[in-house]
Amino acid sequence: MAKDFKDMGSHLKMAPKWLHDILKQTAAGKQRLELHHSGFSSMDTQMEKGINRLTIGIIIAASTIAASLILNSSQKVLEFSFNLFGRQTLTITGILGLTGYTVATILGIWLIYSIFRSGKM
Repeated sequence: MAKDFKDMGSHLKMAPKWLHDILKQTAAGKQRLELHHSGFSSMDTQMEKGINRLTIGIIIAASTIAASLILNSSQKVLEFSFNLFGRQTLTITGILGLTGYTVATILGIWLIYSIFRSGKM
């Protein structure tokens, strides 16, 4: 055991010199440390899918809110009158509001379909 302790003591005495040499070579660009973790590649694609779905959900919500605000607007822009079972009036704001609701509904159905198709709720 005494021989082992003596060897360990000599190694401990040399450790600062070895550490100095390693750091000196690293600073000179002769040593390099590369870490590569392969477990993050699958997480990257899953995270991207989740962020894409979240983004589409936010767009759907914004479109629904915008369509509601447009339909409830008291301002009427460019009114069209036509006779179909009595006098009917159609405004551009109404058309924009209905278009917004239609786009939000189509995007919502597409998002739900893609989530069910992937099998990951």
